[in-house]
Amino acid sequence: VGSEMCIETGVNVDKFYSILLDPPMVARLQAVSVQTVRAYIKDGAIPKHPDSTDSRTYIRASVALKLDFSELRKGRY
Repeated sequence: VGSEMCIETGVNVDKFYSILLDPPMVARLQAVSVQTVRAYIKDGAIPKHPDSTDSRTYIRASVALKLDFSELRKGRY
């Protein structure tokens, strides 16, 4: 795993690689609706963690912190 820094904050987001978030937590983190997060997960724009099941979906925090919904809306994923 590389050491990708978040430009805005200088935080090494890869330190959050092992932390799992559910779609409502990602939605709160990114200030979007849960439906938006679930739609991008369904489309494959947001990768699910391998431990996700049919009833529980998980996203790595390191992925959630790097999400740019303005780019996702433009279809750049």
